[in-house]
Amino acid sequence: MPPYSRSVGLRFRPFRLLLVGSRLWGSKMIRLLGLVSLLWCAGYGAGIAAEKTAPSMQHQVLFRAGEGDYGGYRIPSLLVTNTPQTVLVFAEAREALDGFGVPFPDRAVTEIVMRRSVDGGHTWSERQVVVKSENVTTGNPCAVLDRQTGTIFLLFCRGVAPAKAGETNKTAHFIKSTDDGLTWSVPVDITSVAKGKDWKHIFTGPGHGIQLRSGRLLVPCVGQYGVQFSYMLYSDDHGKSWRRSAALTGEKALDPGVTWLKLGKKPLRYSPGNVSDECDVIELADGRVYFNARSRLEVGYRAFAYSRDGGLHWSKVKFHLQLPGSVVDGGLARLPRENVLLMSRPTYQFKNGMTYGGIWSHRRNLTISVSFDEGQTWPVSRLIHKGPSAYSDLAVLPDGQVLCFYEAGEEFRYESMRLARFNLAWIQERPLSSADTPSTKDLK
Repeated sequence: MPPYSRSVGLRFRPFRLLLVGSRLWGSKMIRLLGLVSLLWCAGYGAGIAAEKTAPSMQHQVLFRAGEGDYGGYRIPSLLVTNTPQTVLVFAEAREALDGFGVPFPDRAVTEIVMRRSVDGGHTWSERQVVVKSENVTTGNPCAVLDRQTGTIFLLFCRGVAPAKAGETNKTAHFIKSTDDGLTWSVPVDITSVAKGKDWKHIFTGPGHGIQLRSGRLLVPCVGQYGVQFSYMLYSDDHGKSWRRSAALTGEKALDPGVTWLKLGKKPLRYSPGNVSDECDVIELADGRVYFNARSRLEVGYRAFAYSRDGGLHWSKVKFHLQLPGSVVDGGLARLPRENVLLMSRPTYQFKNGMTYGGIWSHRRNLTISVSFDEGQTWPVSRLIHKGPSAYSDLAVLPDGQVLCFYEAGEEFRYESMRLARFNLAWIQERPLSSADTPSTKDLK
């Protein structure tokens, strides 16, 4: 008998004995063996489940201010490709230039850099430039994956030369990759469809876009003609052409139920037109699109709305009292197996249930919140980073691990750009207590 046959024979010899026993002892023995097998399988399965759901959290720095020929790095965009475990991160690499107390401000000469991982974000390629600066501000990276074709689009904006205050983000463009980010096309200018004629500025993303089940590519954007407002760029033909959605701006777009008037906090220099701003979107289980945004009305909470037509038109904008936040971009993702929404952003400090302090100084305490009911409530939150922090983006790996790419530091919010890897069990392990977050009664 060949070696493999002997091993197989030995392996199954106990079962032969059991079979003989069953013939001798009848149906009682069969039932007993069945019960033992079920108990063993249940215990083994429970062990695997416990192992899979063990809380886990890891952090790593991907970009650090001062590295390379740049003053610093900002504006995260994060994407998991069609290839399992392949992850791309994009960021603005800004030259050293002081502005408004920031050593590498928005108006600095900027180019877009990328790092690539093929093992789910454990290890990374070296930094590479994917969009050169051409001596202007070149930024606001926003990646979106067409899952049906595998093509990755990276949308971005450019200012005018030379880079100077007030001349950022005048035009919109994209590059694309058909090989998981190994190579990229030349830029394509889409300003004529992405930007209104009377707009002063345009901001793609930042963060990432999504693909709806219909196949539509949906990219969150911001326009400005005095006020800033959210809108969507979308494509129904796999990126061959792009169109704009309706804008979320003006008092007609604002639900009067919870506004700065209701909260007793008057905005500074912003008008009611600033209902929405940098935003994120996700498709819900019922096909609606959920919108979550920062707002320059300075309410101190995240704005949100819903769309029933694939992001073309939106419900009135409301503010969610379980999502306190600074005036800053955040991240939004969905755990498909659990049908759970995740939302990341820095939170204000609270005093007597109300926000206080300047809108920029309180970009601190990056927090992840969880919704189990399609964004209606956000009952569970946990700190990702305690201290200075700012923009973030979220993505989910095929195994359910969550990635958060974010700006943070110990003394300064733009010291580095980091990646956190965690799971739902980690969020639920030690969530923030109710004393750490405001409730509706705090506002009465």
